[in-house]
Amino acid sequence: MNTWNSIKDFTSATWESIKQVTTAVWNAIKDAVIAILTPFITVVTNLFNGMKNGLQMILRD
Repeated sequence: MNTWNSIKDFTSATWESIKQVTTAVWNAIKDAVIAILTPFITVVTNLFNGMKNGLQMILRD
């Protein structure tokens, strides 16, 4: 019975640390991806808006 409790404690402690590490890694990756993608999204948005404005000007004429 005592061994079972030790195993249980060890397993839950290990699981908690794995969970924390996974969360930390996931947040770091997420932040990095957001940091990398943000300029591209801005560029694409500006290009899209530029094309939209260009089309509107062409269509008006």
